Amino acid sequence: YICNLCEKVHACDIDERITSKKAMAEEILKDFGPVDAGILLEYAGKPRLSLQDITKTTYHSGMFDLIICISALEYLPNKQILAALSEFKRILKDGGLIAITLDYPVLEIKTLNRMLQGSGLTYASEVNFELPCNALNTDIYACGLYSFRALLKKAENP
Repeated sequence: YICNLCEKVHACDIDERITSKKAMAEEILKDFGPVDAGILLEYAGKPRLSLQDITKTTYHSGMFDLIICISALEYLPNKQILAALSEFKRILKDGGLIAITLDYPVLEIKTLNRMLQGSGLTYASEVNFELPCNALNTDIYACGLYSFRALLKKAENP
């Protein structure tokens, strides 16, 4: 979808399956059942795919207008979360945005906020950390699993 909206799209993952159409087809079959994987794989060929660690990429400094990180940070140790956020800052253009999603309580919001301060990133606008009474969640954990989304930008005075 994003490939239809943007001139260039890059996607990276530390999982080597990102560069394998066969592995993608298997994942599509597993996740969606018997569908026309050809249609879905058509989109898989549009982004520039690369096997990379988000804590240290080969992308040029100031390369991206927008970085999207979906449910990846919560699987990293705190030191690597800080490294990933710092790397996002490095490869983000001035005035660019970073859209993140993360599952909590897998990654606590307080921890994310500490990491943001250390990375030179900040929220792009005012943030409300109150959990809405009608928030959707899963029962994976005793207290439930929620999704947190935010837009980030480079801090003005890092």
